[in-house]
Amino acid sequence: MLWVALTLLFLGLSVVLLLVIYRQKKSFAGMIAAIRSLGATDGGYYKNLVDNTSSIIVCFAKNGTIHFINSHGLAFFGFLEIEVLGKNATSLFFSDFDGETGAGDMSAFAAIGSHRGRSFICAAHKKSGEPVYISWACAVMQDKTGEVSEVIALGTDITERKNLETQLEHMASADPLTGLINRRKFTEQAVAEIAKSKAAGRAISFFLLDIDNFKIVNDTYGHDVGDMALKFIGDICKKALRKMDVVARWGGDEFAVMLRGASVDEAFRLAKRLISSLNAAPMTLENGEKSRFEISVGVAECQASERLENVLKRADENLYRAKAAGKNRAHQG
Repeated sequence: MLWVALTLLFLGLSVVLLLVIYRQKKSFAGMIAAIRSLGATDGGYYKNLVDNTSSIIVCFAKNGTIHFINSHGLAFFGFLEIEVLGKNATSLFFSDFDGETGAGDMSAFAAIGSHRGRSFICAAHKKSGEPVYISWACAVMQDKTGEVSEVIALGTDITERKNLETQLEHMASADPLTGLINRRKFTEQAVAEIAKSKAAGRAISFFLLDIDNFKIVNDTYGHDVGDMALKFIGDICKKALRKMDVVARWGGDEFAVMLRGASVDEAFRLAKRLISSLNAAPMTLENGEKSRFEISVGVAECQASERLENVLKRADENLYRAKAAGKNRAHQG
């Protein structure tokens, strides 16, 4: 897109400007002095360019000590210059990045950066604690031995874009009616969790459940009440089950549940608890009327050689056995 191209072009020009200054001064300290003295002979043009650019410019040593930050960077993060200079960049801005760098050493920051022409994204935070996402491009200064000595980092705020990506990801993985994860996301998580459980020798079980006589609910009260019932039962599932359990809307009036670390007996006990919780909690309709809903649950534990589709097929068979036995109950197998 055009804005991406323009951003990259400006970042490139900014890096070139700073590198030219660096080479002219022959030292990083000289470069910082040059940046601060910009404007002494040119009427302030280059100083204004560095200070008022829409990019954050930060210069720091390998150990993370900040030597320079431009005015835009100070305004963006909400700091005064005296609060930043001489401080560690990791602890000041990049607390979410120390898993990559470790102990405030910024050499990994530089290594991951764009000294080969690449950029990367890093979570950071403002002085207020507000989380932000910055796209960084780095120019790396090396000492005589070839080791990283100083880094010039140019950052662009992409928080709005990242937030939009998160919203779109949520929309792609969530059921819009109940707010639960959808079938696709559940399948993705379940396949990964089955592999982890098998590797660790842990049990893992699954429910398939649906609302008994749901067609009668829709025909009697209308689809609006049917939608309310789906949301209500989704909420009861989340409250009655364990925090580690994953609940999804499987489709129609059917829900799927993944129970980490649960044997078939433990899963069956949780299924009965869920049924009891629903029986004890009527839903209040808009007209004040109370309506009770019942569910049937099929329970199955994943065996050592089973794939997700196989264990869910057994859970589905057990669901229909529960319905055949009188509904409002669970069946395991």
